[in-house]
Amino acid sequence: MLSVDMLRTAGVGDYFRPLNPAWQRVLGYEPEELLRRPFWEFIHPEDLASTRAELENLKLGLTTYKFDNRYRWKDGSCRWISWTC
Repeated sequence: MLSVDMLRTAGVGDYFRPLNPAWQRVLGYEPEELLRRPFWEFIHPEDLASTRAELENLKLGLTTYKFDNRYRWKDGSCRWISWTC
């Protein structure tokens, strides 16, 4: 999922792309709220470096088969998201 859907969801820029309603269920934000802010703001600080490294690998054409990171829920808690392909 990360190699294709992460790029569709987040791209290689700093913002989410158009999102499906599942993201509202996953993170608690309205899609418009997610689209207005850089997606890095939603990633747990301890997972930023590994997430940036995964996206850099994707830019280089490398494939990721599984990757886990935490995203901030609207209430301040964190949820694990598992990206797989």
